[in-house]
Amino acid sequence: MTSYTLVVIDMQSYFDSAHNRKTLKSVKKLISEAMEDWQPIILVEYSGCGSTMPSIYRLTQNYSELYIIRKSRDDGSSEISRLIRGMKLPSNNIKVCGVNTDCCVYESVMGLKRKMRAANFEIVETACWSAYDHKGAINTFRNTKNVMVV
Repeated sequence: MTSYTLVVIDMQSYFDSAHNRKTLKSVKKLISEAMEDWQPIILVEYSGCGSTMPSIYRLTQNYSELYIIRKSRDDGSSEISRLIRGMKLPSNNIKVCGVNTDCCVYESVMGLKRKMRAANFEIVETACWSAYDHKGAINTFRNTKNVMVV
């Protein structure tokens, strides 16, 4: 089993994209798999946009490897990398999902790539969504070094 950290970006009720049933179902599946494998999970919340979806909170309730952080801009890489370093979480393999693919997910992953040059990123396409340019962001990720879209 490969050690990884699962980063879930902006699955807050405030964002319309977080209500996409297919995306929400895929995010929950990823969270359940990470919990089964005792992998750390980071929930990233955009300040001022409310809390993570209640169904995700219920799923992660009492999970000891859950971390919740807030960011104040689209790029949450500073907060994520600080937490990963500070808590000594696995940093070689980072799985990413959430909304909005073309903005918050994209900006955070690209920022993390600059801060954590040795890391490999796995973007789970079915667990990401955006009402704007989801496909464009996914295509950009496909052409980015150390990023794999699955």
